[in-house]
Amino acid sequence: MKFRGSGGCMSAIRFLLLTAGIFLTMASLVAEAGKRDRDGHVLMSEWKNYYEAVEKDLPQTQEKVLKKLVEKSADRHLPWDFYDAVRKYCSAVRSYDWKRYGTVTDSLKTVVADYGYPVVLWNLSDYPLYEEIPDPAGQEIRKDLLRNRNDQFYGNDRFITGGNLPEAIQNNIGNDYEYLLWSMLMRGHAYRSSGDRDSLWNFARVSGIMAEYYAGRYPEAAYIEFLEAAHISSDSTSMRKAALDSFVEKYRDKASGYGGAFKNEIQCSGEESCFIRGIQGAQRGMCRIRESFKG
Repeated sequence: MKFRGSGGCMSAIRFLLLTAGIFLTMASLVAEAGKRDRDGHVLMSEWKNYYEAVEKDLPQTQEKVLKKLVEKSADRHLPWDFYDAVRKYCSAVRSYDWKRYGTVTDSLKTVVADYGYPVVLWNLSDYPLYEEIPDPAGQEIRKDLLRNRNDQFYGNDRFITGGNLPEAIQNNIGNDYEYLLWSMLMRGHAYRSSGDRDSLWNFARVSGIMAEYYAGRYPEAAYIEFLEAAHISSDSTSMRKAALDSFVEKYRDKASGYGGAFKNEIQCSGEESCFIRGIQGAQRGMCRIRESFKG
């Protein structure tokens, strides 16, 4: 690039300053993105103000700070900050001024709907803030989920960390799409007797999507097969036992062949040890098989 005369010299200086400014801004954003507080928040200064208000027992200040956090995290598209701010905002109002809870949640509905990220909506399911989440299997939504990894959600999801999903799988969740599918699958498994056959997280629907996605991958595909076998209706005890016995035989020799994803050979003898009546049922058999999946 050539610059002539004093005007060219000034243009060159302005160009260099602009370029330097761009690089400094980018470096600042990259550095900020890598920094989080102990709870995984990016907006550390704002969250510090919130925690100070909590410590001093200033509920109105808490609400004010959280409202700003909702707005700023939405503008910056920070899923975990946004989710946690919305959740704490609702809880704070419900705790100290419950008569305003309905008004506050109504005011948040538009904000949450506009934000619209499926992982956030899924985790806000305990709050009356939206009708339903977008289908994660939809082509465009799926692409977006595959591109992102907001792992703060993974370790704070009771359906992921509640004790039924093996650590070898928990630790290998690679993106938000995989996380959402596992969370939906485990929720569908936990509430399979609730009759939610048409829900987005219906077990049969989600397990079918996941079986295709994880085809050939171990131990994920194997665990999906195990849950499908365990999910056979309690009215078909003999079918369930046969399916679990078949599963055991299929994967009995996989321990050494797949880097030790199975710690021990699966052992399953008799109906009691293979039978699964839900998350709370048949703990001996469930624990014995689950133990085999630990890395």
